[in-house]
Amino acid sequence: MIVREILEWEWIGKLLDDELASWSPEAAQALYDYYWSIAVKDGKPFLLELDVLRSEWTEYNEKDARERFDVDHDITEIGLNMDPRIDEVIAFKGALRNTWKYLVKLKR
Repeated sequence: MIVREILEWEWIGKLLDDELASWSPEAAQALYDYYWSIAVKDGKPFLLELDVLRSEWTEYNEKDARERFDVDHDITEIGLNMDPRIDEVIAFKGALRNTWKYLVKLKR
């Protein structure tokens, strides 16, 4: 296998160009930041596999996240409230009116 390092803008561009996903630019940036921090912390590269990211993560706006996970309190806690379905939550600001959005990774 040949592996090459790609730049941030390339990584984000690959997510945004993925025709089978509909990442917002802010979600693509949040995923990049998330995996970059893990790679730096662990000292290991992250292999970009679009099909894996697509199957693991779902992007929600606040209203949809509240409905999907039946949350009536601070939505940023949905990954911390011991919900047995949730593995990870990435909260980030959306472009529209500076609203919160979420990437949720469910447990398998």
